[in-house]
Amino acid sequence: MLYEYAGNDTMIACEEQNRYESELYSKCKQYYGYVFYIGRTI
Repeated sequence: MLYEYAGNDTMIACEEQNRYESELYSKCKQYYGYVFYIGRTI
């Protein structure tokens, strides 16, 4: 993916973040998860 978007700094940063998150999951998968909050204005 980095070769396809070589000049696009946003895509490079996104790919680096994805790789970091993948490493973090590999190291800490027993503690790793996501939480989603759904809210609505009153």
